[in-house]
Amino acid sequence: MADLDLNLSGMSILVTERHQQMRGIVCDILRQFGVQKVAPAAAVSDAFGYFAEHGADLIISDWSPEVDALDFVRRVRHDPLSKDFYAPFIVITAFCDSQRVYLARDAGIHEFLAKPFAAQHLFFRIRSIIEQPRLFIRLADFFGPDRRRRRMVWNGPERREHANRTNTDRRTKNIPVHPDRRGLKVVDSRQEQRSSITSKDRAA
Repeated sequence: MADLDLNLSGMSILVTERHQQMRGIVCDILRQFGVQKVAPAAAVSDAFGYFAEHGADLIISDWSPEVDALDFVRRVRHDPLSKDFYAPFIVITAFCDSQRVYLARDAGIHEFLAKPFAAQHLFFRIRSIIEQPRLFIRLADFFGPDRRRRRMVWNGPERREHANRTNTDRRTKNIPVHPDRRGLKVVDSRQEQRSSITSKDRAA
């Protein structure tokens, strides 16, 4: 078991997994992490329906022939009914060749986790999302977290539009600014709450 050095008790996590046994395992692991609100779903349609109504601080989805995680993340990022276009998204799959990793990344996921996995591997992915938040990039054919993980010094002009750079910078304030359905720029207060909920709670 991972060293639980983060307080995740206030998070709400949506888990999409077709197989009941595996779905139960993932949910049990999250509860062992201290997460109190875990919503399970067996299909993308049910998961997105829940997300559109209730939202979630984090989405974890299987990617298999029965569960199209890429369709799910695209709906989260682009569907007008989406509760949060910026919701962190982790894909879990037994198909982990490099081509699938690239496809998932280009669809707008945050983290990729190969089956089988240990509980600590899932915890490390969650911690990475919390402690190393990435700016969102909006291009003609892409909207999602910045795919460049390395911090590089660049003195030239920035050619990518940072979708949540206006007024606030997620790297420093962890509060995204995104367009609502009327095309206005608004601050997502739920993200501010999430930042407070999931901040480091180191043991004395």
